[in-house]
Amino acid sequence: MKKHLLFVASALFSFASFSQFTQNNEPQDGNGATLFVIDSNAVSYEAVTGVGVTWDYSAVLGYGNAARTLTALNPSATPEAGTYPNATVAVVTQDFLVNYFSSTSSERVSHGFVFSEPTVGDIVAVYDAPVLNFEYPMAVGDDLAASFSGDIFSDLGNGDFSGSLTATVDGSGTLILAENSYTNVLRYKLEETVNAELDLGIFPVPITLNRKQFEYYDHTVSNLPIFTHTDVTITSALFNQAFTLVMSLEDPAGTVSTNNFELANVKVYPNPTSDFLQVELPEGMENTTIQILDVSGKVVLAQEANKSLSTIAVNKLTAGTYIVNIQNDSQRITRNIVIK
Repeated sequence: MKKHLLFVASALFSFASFSQFTQNNEPQDGNGATLFVIDSNAVSYEAVTGVGVTWDYSAVLGYGNAARTLTALNPSATPEAGTYPNATVAVVTQDFLVNYFSSTSSERVSHGFVFSEPTVGDIVAVYDAPVLNFEYPMAVGDDLAASFSGDIFSDLGNGDFSGSLTATVDGSGTLILAENSYTNVLRYKLEETVNAELDLGIFPVPITLNRKQFEYYDHTVSNLPIFTHTDVTITSALFNQAFTLVMSLEDPAGTVSTNNFELANVKVYPNPTSDFLQVELPEGMENTTIQILDVSGKVVLAQEANKSLSTIAVNKLTAGTYIVNIQNDSQRITRNIVIK
């Protein structure tokens, strides 16, 4: 009888640990996963909240095995380790975001982040004081709000920032992916606004970054999310960008047109530069025009791209910030560069 009661207690404890966020099930050094990039037009199911709900992504298409790694590391293994000396874990979403955090049995706090965005390159944000992201235990219906300030560093310039965030565990239930249903899922929703002013050497440029992210966890599978849906907008006097990144533990069998996805991965380097600029396009991108504009919007250089790698001489341009406009018959994307 005692053994039976012990089994029941163990089962109840196990269920409780999966129905809430605690320090025991947060990402740990060495955790890793591969998430597949799927259709950015997938719905966010923002209104589907509460207990016992279903989020069905079984019919969403993919981009032909396009994937990114999601990894939890010791901060010492990351390039910006010295910037966040008090962090104990870095959660790395490949080519997108690195979040540095530490925790106690009652909370998880962020010390800052490195956000990779093609328009401005890497944005390194360091909080003046740790910012609350989770209160432990945190279950469906629990929420929190926090404000923050700090220093920001980027390829374009440096400056100060301030902002606010809200976080909530807004649902639990079943997540249906391409091949399987996960019935023990918790969803964590984060919304944040960052207001920064970058010193470009000529004049300060205000920049606002807004992020809304849904993270789906099944702690019987991983301490990392098994599905994420992220919307990001960046606005400033120089450029406006908006994009959506949706990633899934399972790769859909069907694929959508890859044009938008490929163009979003155009590479422009080196940045900053003083002599030459390389523009690398995905294979198959034809009839593409490359323009370089100054901050007033005037085109100062232009050429057609007839191959995957184009070299543009920029050694005659005055030092400063410029906009690279890359456009074909149906799509356009911009990158910001600095000429030294």
